Amino acid sequence: MATVASTGSSGLILSRSKPLRLFTLLLFYFTQGFPLGLFYYALPAWMSANGSSTAEIASVVAASALPWSFKLINGFLIDRYTFLPMGRRRSWIIGAQAVIVAVFLTGAIVSPASAYIFLLSALSFCANTAVTFQDVGIDSLAVDIMPDNERAKAAGIMFGAQLLGMSAATALGGYMFQKWGITVGLLGLSMFPLLVMIYGICIRERSGERLLPWTAGASHPLNAKIKVDAWWPLLRGSFKALYVPLTLAAVPVLLLRSVPYGAFEAFHPELFTQPQAGR
Repeated sequence: MATVASTGSSGLILSRSKPLRLFTLLLFYFTQGFPLGLFYYALPAWMSANGSSTAEIASVVAASALPWSFKLINGFLIDRYTFLPMGRRRSWIIGAQAVIVAVFLTGAIVSPASAYIFLLSALSFCANTAVTFQDVGIDSLAVDIMPDNERAKAAGIMFGAQLLGMSAATALGGYMFQKWGITVGLLGLSMFPLLVMIYGICIRERSGERLLPWTAGASHPLNAKIKVDAWWPLLRGSFKALYVPLTLAAVPVLLLRSVPYGAFEAFHPELFTQPQAGR
């Protein structure tokens, strides 16, 4: 126990600093906006400007949206499997961030043309899968380390930061794609997620934890105490919380609400980039 308390007792420790907690949420949610802005807006607009059809653009947008349907499964995986010496969530968050950077750099190296729909869809799917894991990990981290009186402010920061990230990625991506091409655009957009990943490596959730798997540190006693070691209690508790009348009644409403939104996401790049008849 003394080892846990003394190892890593200094440095950037989230559980000790409210400003650090809020700043961390801001950074990671801002980064979440980069794949969203890229694959929902900047890339589809670039595809449309280079002659892709609405159906082809819809394939890439659909690949972007599909991973968000599996966030419930992501939550189960993150709760069930984790590397406690690095904290309950941080290993998942860093790993997801690394995948986002890797997808951007892979796209920059491959430099697909707008006609390579399968490759663009695969990049989109992989990046957004990583974003969903990062999203669940960051949300879970906020619940773990934040007192109740901080969560309302944190929710506002997270929502606003994600919108700012989407706006930045859309504007920067669109400009770089048009001026220098997809290789420079993806390479440029990868830089901020890379910097945030490095920041994630430099922080700790609680005192005494490791920065990386091979560095000094140990599991915090609080995390070891609440870790879920079996699937059944996790699944039972989750479905019990979800199986309530209000939640079930909201499901069809949310599904119907998503239909026009998805159609607009597929059609708006052509609407905004192609000259219309009669103008």
